[in-house]
Amino acid sequence: MSLFTGFTNFSFVSHMLDRQHLCKSSKDVAEQKDSNSSWMKFIPSAANAAQAQAARVAQDPEDSVDILETGNRKRAARNAVEVIQQLERLQDEDLRIELIRKSRRLLPRAVLEAFTDRLHRGQWQSALQVFDLLREQEWYKPEPGTYIKLFGLLGKCRQSGKAFVYFEKLLEDGCQPSTEVYTALLSTCTRSLDLDNAWMLFEKMKLDARCSPDVFTYSLMIKACCETGSHDRAIELFKEMHRSGVSPNVVTYNTLIDAFGKAGKLEEMEEIYSTMLEHGACKPDVWTQNSIIRSFGRAGRIDKMEQWFQNLTNLGLQPDVVTLNCLMDAYGKEGMFKKMVSVVNYMHKYHYKMNTITYNTLLDAYGRAGEIDEMEKVFRIMKCKSVKPDSVTFCTLLNAYGKKALRNKVKKVWLQLENSDVLPDAAVYNAAMDAYRRAGTITDIESIYQAMIMNRCRPDFFTYNIMNLAYRSQGLDDTAEKLLLQFQENGWSIS
Repeated sequence: MSLFTGFTNFSFVSHMLDRQHLCKSSKDVAEQKDSNSSWMKFIPSAANAAQAQAARVAQDPEDSVDILETGNRKRAARNAVEVIQQLERLQDEDLRIELIRKSRRLLPRAVLEAFTDRLHRGQWQSALQVFDLLREQEWYKPEPGTYIKLFGLLGKCRQSGKAFVYFEKLLEDGCQPSTEVYTALLSTCTRSLDLDNAWMLFEKMKLDARCSPDVFTYSLMIKACCETGSHDRAIELFKEMHRSGVSPNVVTYNTLIDAFGKAGKLEEMEEIYSTMLEHGACKPDVWTQNSIIRSFGRAGRIDKMEQWFQNLTNLGLQPDVVTLNCLMDAYGKEGMFKKMVSVVNYMHKYHYKMNTITYNTLLDAYGRAGEIDEMEKVFRIMKCKSVKPDSVTFCTLLNAYGKKALRNKVKKVWLQLENSDVLPDAAVYNAAMDAYRRAGTITDIESIYQAMIMNRCRPDFFTYNIMNLAYRSQGLDDTAEKLLLQFQENGWSIS
């Protein structure tokens, strides 16, 4: 049977069904007229609906219970939401405590969903309020995992003091602190730059066999040491790991490699990499590759950078966009534009997607070299490819035009910035003011400065130095003194 035959048969069947429906409708209408009843009786009233529900209850009690429970759950969910919203609106702590005390039988799902929602949104104050409500529920069962999630949020928001308060509540709930709990609390401290308490917890863990530091604990402490410039202490911790029988993982090695690379300690970085290979269990990954290449590129050691790139690719590591951006950045800073363009061609050939950082790297390279035409060409391509510029993009353009004292170009870039959804930071405002300083236009500098104040962007010592230099160069010493007084009154840094 062909498609068209089937379609004909289907049309015929549809036609027959339509006729049957029409006949039935006509018969129904006739019956209604014969019984002299109104068609309105077929629309159930509220009373009829209640009677129908009662009939269903009599026929099948289990179905009726489900219906009633669904309605009850919806009301309970609305009630829980209303309580939580009221709790978040209250400013008085005593009133909050009273509301929590009176609301101990809320729907579990609604409270747990509200708590999870606040965690995901990063709303630590609301999350703590909902968690306090959660702890008072009759159905509440303490779980260390819940506290670990809470510590994670407090760490992101740098609230180590609050984390210790809730650690005490964890103990009050009868939860036994584990390595995971201590590590989560320790992470909150390191993220909050509360290193004294971090070391206190770390030493406490080493004294308790049930909560001995694991690879994650050591990696956190090593990272904290590196971020504060205590590289020797980080190496001591690394050695202590081995003595304690804790094997470092790839994250531990990458943390050390990246930290020593950023510090310019390239020989030590290579030694750590060699130890990683000797370890055997940990293989270098793309993060390892990028850290090493970025470090040698930042140091201007192009030959060494290229050697490491070759070595790592020989191990089977494939470059990602970050790797190629690092190569371009190094070539651009050294003025090796042919090699930089060859990386761009490689990206096109193998279908890598050029991102905002890629274009910013190219803009910066040409801008530093004073190649304004090439820089503008890159910016046009960036816009044509619908790659969104960010604050770094505009800062780079302003710096490049400022060095050439191209006042009209600076104005055009600033107009584009104002018409975009990019929020300028202090670096962007400073770049615009410095560009106008080079052009010698005090009124433009003051206009940008006023916009900075209105948008509540805090001026810094760069702002002060740019404006002070601009006023002094124009012989406006009194205005410079007034600027100094304004910075001092507002507590803004001038050095």
